Amino acid sequence: MAKKIVFTKEEILKKTYELLREKGIEYITARNIAKKLNSSPAPIYNSFKSIEELKYEILSMAKTTFLEYVQKPYTDKIFLNIGMGIVLFAKNERQLFDSIFLKQEFYKDLIHDFNKMIFEEFDQDKRFQKLGEEKRRWLLHKCWIYAHGLATLVCTDFISNVDTEYIKKNIYDTGMIFINSVLKDVE
Repeated sequence: MAKKIVFTKEEILKKTYELLREKGIEYITARNIAKKLNSSPAPIYNSFKSIEELKYEILSMAKTTFLEYVQKPYTDKIFLNIGMGIVLFAKNERQLFDSIFLKQEFYKDLIHDFNKMIFEEFDQDKRFQKLGEEKRRWLLHKCWIYAHGLATLVCTDFISNVDTEYIKKNIYDTGMIFINSVLKDVE
């Protein structure tokens, strides 16, 4: 009788997350995961009710990776770090960026957490403490559109051979235009 192969939920998540990083969300199927585990699909369904449940868990892991990127201290400027983190995530984790932001509805929860983090930073930055919520939202919206657009162009290789200095300069220059625009009406 053949030995029964047993995988822990964590082992399945780890291998599936590797697949997500290498191939993208559309590659996450029971057959492909089983192949990565060198097993049949049965162990997957012992730990997860469905592939959708498994996808949700690995996308949550990708969300954590994204938030790590936007919280890294690349510079001494918190908002520049956030913008750089978005673009560097797209550059270094192309399949994760593509899976989260270009192919799934999952990003809505991520954007909620991201917005919460940004508004906490607004409260800490003296430049923005006198801004009303409407102006803060306007600033966040403009900066998000630019950073997400640049990240998408980098992820899809529309803009290639991008280094950290290029990202830093472009995020900084454009961010300052938006910041100066919103602060010009504040004392």
